[in-house]
Amino acid sequence: MKRLCVLQVTPTAPTPAHVEFFDKQEDCDFYFVTHDAPHPDALKYCPNTTWVDTRNILADLVPKEYEYYAFVDYDFKFYPQRDLGVREQILADLEEFEPAVLTYYPGPGFHTPFNSDREYFEKYDYSVIPFTHCGMKVVHHTLMDWFFPMLTRFGGGVEACHVFNIQEIPFLRHVVCSHKMIYDNEVTDMETPHNVDGHWSMYRMASTWEWVQHGFKKNQIVKNFMTNRSAQLNQHFLWNDDNATYAPSTGDSRFVLDPLDVKGAFIDLFKSERISPVPQVSEKGVDYYDKDKIHNFFEPRHELLINKDLSLSDQLRSLTDRDTDQVEEVLRKEVSYETLRVTENPWFGIKDKVNEALPHLRDLTVTECVEIFQKMKDNTAIFYKNSKPDDRLEEYLQGKRVALVGPAPYLMGQNKGKLIDSYDVVVRIQPEIFSTPDYGSRTDVIQSCMNSSYSPKIVKYLETVPKEKYPDFIISNNTIAREVYIGSSRQDNQVAGNRWTNVVQEYDTYLKHYGVPFAHLWREDGTCDRYALYWEIYTKKYIERIKEPSLHYTPYSANLNSGYGAYSMLLRSDIKELAVFGMDFYNFGMYSTIEEKYNPEYIKQQGDEGTYLGPDTMVHDIVAQAMHMKNVLFQDPRFNYDNEPKQTLLSDGMSTRIEAFNKLPRLAIHNTE
Repeated sequence: MKRLCVLQVTPTAPTPAHVEFFDKQEDCDFYFVTHDAPHPDALKYCPNTTWVDTRNILADLVPKEYEYYAFVDYDFKFYPQRDLGVREQILADLEEFEPAVLTYYPGPGFHTPFNSDREYFEKYDYSVIPFTHCGMKVVHHTLMDWFFPMLTRFGGGVEACHVFNIQEIPFLRHVVCSHKMIYDNEVTDMETPHNVDGHWSMYRMASTWEWVQHGFKKNQIVKNFMTNRSAQLNQHFLWNDDNATYAPSTGDSRFVLDPLDVKGAFIDLFKSERISPVPQVSEKGVDYYDKDKIHNFFEPRHELLINKDLSLSDQLRSLTDRDTDQVEEVLRKEVSYETLRVTENPWFGIKDKVNEALPHLRDLTVTECVEIFQKMKDNTAIFYKNSKPDDRLEEYLQGKRVALVGPAPYLMGQNKGKLIDSYDVVVRIQPEIFSTPDYGSRTDVIQSCMNSSYSPKIVKYLETVPKEKYPDFIISNNTIAREVYIGSSRQDNQVAGNRWTNVVQEYDTYLKHYGVPFAHLWREDGTCDRYALYWEIYTKKYIERIKEPSLHYTPYSANLNSGYGAYSMLLRSDIKELAVFGMDFYNFGMYSTIEEKYNPEYIKQQGDEGTYLGPDTMVHDIVAQAMHMKNVLFQDPRFNYDNEPKQTLLSDGMSTRIEAFNKLPRLAIHNTE
C-alpha cells in the first residue's frame, strides 16, 4: 500500500501549494472534489452539498490503496517547526508513531486554549489533544470505516466534527498531535453556516450530543467533570432543564446538555494527567478497528454503530422500492394496533425485528421504519381502523357528513360559514363562534383537550347558553387533564405520586352534571387508545430554524395537538366525510405573531392558551403531524382538508421541512408519559 493520500474539499480548484506538496509523489497522492464549479481533475463535482457530505464522498470514491488518508481543508497553511518540509514532516510523524489519527498544533487563527499556550507547545514534541479541528486529520486506513460516513442527520457541519472527535476517544493514546508543525486557517468565511448563526450550531451540537450520549459508556467522566465545575453550569443557550436527558450508561438520571462538556472533560483528563501518545509497534501491521475496545466506549446497538460492517457506499445508499417493499412485509407481520398501544417506546424493538429479518439490507433506523409504516397502503394497524368508537357517538355519527372547525385566522373573510353549516354535524375546537359568515353558526360537538385551562371554558359556555343550545357531545382524545398537588409543594407531590388526573376525572368533576355525553379514549382497564395514535404519529422535541424572512427559531414539544388527534378519533366512526376547516397547525409552525396563529376573537375569549411561551414556541410537534397527515390521513377518501392549508402542506417548502425533520433521530427513552 502507498503510504499517504491527501484529500481536499474545495470550491472550484485545489490549493496550488497543497498540489505541490502532495500530488503525484512517490509516497503520496492527492485527490479533491469541488462544490461550486466543476473541475476536470476532480473526483466529483458536488453542488448543493454540506461540508460533511463532501467528506463522505471523498472517503467513498478515493482508491482504497493507502495506509493513511489525510483530510486537509483547502484554506489551511502549514508551518513546519523543524528542518523537514510539510509532506516530509507528516511522513516522519507517521513513521514515528504509526498513529490511529495524526494532527498538528493549531495556529493563532483557531479559537482553542492550546494555540495561545506557548509553554505547552514548546514543552513537548508530541502530545495528546482531544477534540482537535477536523480540518486536518490523518486517519489510519483501518479506521476509515469507523469514522466514515461522518454524521449528516443533524445538519452536516460542526456537530459532525464533534462526533468525529468523540469517536476518537477509544483510541486517544494513539491520537497524536505533533508540535513539529503548526497549521492555521488562512480564510475565515463569515458566510459559512456556523459563523452566520453560532446559536444554531450550538443547538445542533447539543442535539447531536444528546443522541450520542445514550450510547456513550463513559458519561460518568463527563458527569465528574461537570460536578467539579458545577458553579459554571448555570448558563444555557437555547433550552432549559426540561430538555435534560437520561444517560443510561451512568446509572444516574439527568445532566445538562452542554455539548462541550464532553470535550472539556477529556481535554482536562488528558492534560492534567499529562498523558503522552504511545507509538504503535506491530510486526504484522496495525489494525485499530478493535470492536471490543469500541464497545467498551459505545453501546453496540446504538445507531451510531449500526452498519459499520458495510462499505461506505452501502451505508450511504438509499433504499430502493424493492427494499421498501420487503420492509413493509416485515412491518405488516410485526406491528399491530396493540403493538403500538403501549406507554413505552415500541419502535426500537420493531426496528430490531426489521433488521434481523432483512440481514441483506443495511440496518434501518427507527425514523425510517416509522416513515415506511406510515406510508404503507392498506395499513390495517393504524389507529382509526382499530380503535373502537364510543357506542353512543358511533350511533350519532353513523353515515353523517362531519365538519371539524378550528380558529385559524385564514378563514376570516372567506365566507365559508354556509358551507360549514351544510354539514350534518359540526364539531368545533372549543364552543365559541367568532364570525358566523366565516366559521358557521352551529356547535353540535365540542372537541377539547379538557385540561385545566380549557375545561373551565366549556363550563363557562354551558352556563351562558340555554340548555337547548348545549352540544350533543363533548369529545377528547387526550389522556391527562390537570396536575394535582397532594403535598404542600411540587416536590412533595412527586414523592406522593398521582400527579395528574385524566380527562374522564376532569369531566366527572366539572362537566358531568350538565348532562352532555362525553366520548374519550380511556378504557376500563386503565389503558388508553391515544397511546397507539401517539406512536403512529411519533412526535419529538426539537428546534426548527425558519430562514425567511430572517433567522427565527421554533421550538417544538414532543406531543400532538388534541385538535389533530380529533381527525383520527372521528374517522373511527362510519362517517361519509370529515371536512376540516380553520386548522392550519398554527400557521404550520412558522415563526408567527399570535394574530397569525389565532383568530383575534379566539384570543379575546380564550386568552393566551397555547401561546404563553411566545408566538415562536409550539407546545406541539407540528411537522410530525403534517407528515402523518400526508402519509396516513390523505389515503382515506373520506378525509377532506381545506384547500388553503392543503396547498401549503403539499408545497415543496413543507416537503423540505419534513425531510429535515426525518433526519433527526428519536430517542430510546422517549415514552408517552
